[in-house]
Amino acid sequence: METTRRQFLATSTVALTAASYTRAAQKPNEKVRLAIMGLRIRGKQLIPGFAALPGVEISHLVDPDPAMVKGALDALKNPASPPQIETDIRRALDDKTVTSVVVSAPDHWHALATIWAAERGKHVYVEKPVSHNLIEGRRMVEAARKYKVQIQVGTQRRSASDVDAAREYIQAGKLGKVAFARTWIAGNRPNIGLAKPEAPPRASITTCGWGPPAGLSPKTASTTTGTGSGT
Repeated sequence: METTRRQFLATSTVALTAASYTRAAQKPNEKVRLAIMGLRIRGKQLIPGFAALPGVEISHLVDPDPAMVKGALDALKNPASPPQIETDIRRALDDKTVTSVVVSAPDHWHALATIWAAERGKHVYVEKPVSHNLIEGRRMVEAARKYKVQIQVGTQRRSASDVDAAREYIQAGKLGKVAFARTWIAGNRPNIGLAKPEAPPRASITTCGWGPPAGLSPKTASTTTGTGSGT
């Protein structure tokens, strides 16, 4: 059975408004075509799950570093229709056949890429954190409502079954009165190195790299190289 746009949206764990969901689901599409933005870590992790859904096609892989593409293609495992490779997300967004976008690029790109996608009528799955600040987050909500698209945020801590069970356990009073709680998450990651003053970006990185949206400055070029990780 093919997965329609309506079914794809119905699996979202976070809906901005019931009205926006209804409007989006009223126009089912025969196939969901996804553009994945950011391929180093999180994007590569998400690819197998999306690719396994019936009726879902990963149509574009987007990363400014060509070295990230092979790992993403390996994760995709011989698709029936090979994805188009882009270094600039705007080219994927301009493709009218693209249904939705997965934003797994570095954090400071989450808001802008989401708003760009919404403006072009694309639904969005964006990784956490949602935005850099409250203003960006509000603009994302406004874009979803204005362009009548669905935006889902990858807040697994809000939807994971184990976390949900722990919440219910605590709210049921089984731990007594909880006055204070502290949580954290930690993980090992290799050192990406420090930028040398005025160091030029690696030759393989395009000018639309993962630097700040205003532009890739020479000072930060070597620290932003290939960091399409999202979280």
